[in-house]
Amino acid sequence: MPAATVLIVDDDAAHMDIATTILRHHGYQTLSAVDADQAMLLIMERRPHAVLMDVRLPRVDGWMMTRQIKDDARTASIPIIIFTASALPEDRERSAEAGAFCHLTKPCEPREIVEAVERCLSLA
Repeated sequence: MPAATVLIVDDDAAHMDIATTILRHHGYQTLSAVDADQAMLLIMERRPHAVLMDVRLPRVDGWMMTRQIKDDARTASIPIIIFTASALPEDRERSAEAGAFCHLTKPCEPREIVEAVERCLSLA
């Protein structure tokens, strides 16, 4: 069985590299996008198994992007993990309201990223 593919959406190259390294080290294939347009193109063309999404993106924020993915019948089943520097309760609530599987706060331990991906894939 091929490895699951995770799309990482983040406009910060350092965060993108860290998440990519962690996930690949644990056997996942990764795709990357720096904005909503790139992310939607990859989602429609490649159908990743999960999305690791920052909320601070150019033009369209990660919460709006999550809503768009969840509102489209073709992509609604793809689990989305919000991965952001904000730990505010209201931002966690926004993540849940947008339809995210969970909300991780940067920085976090590598195992937290891997465990979140494993959990969402086990429920998909």
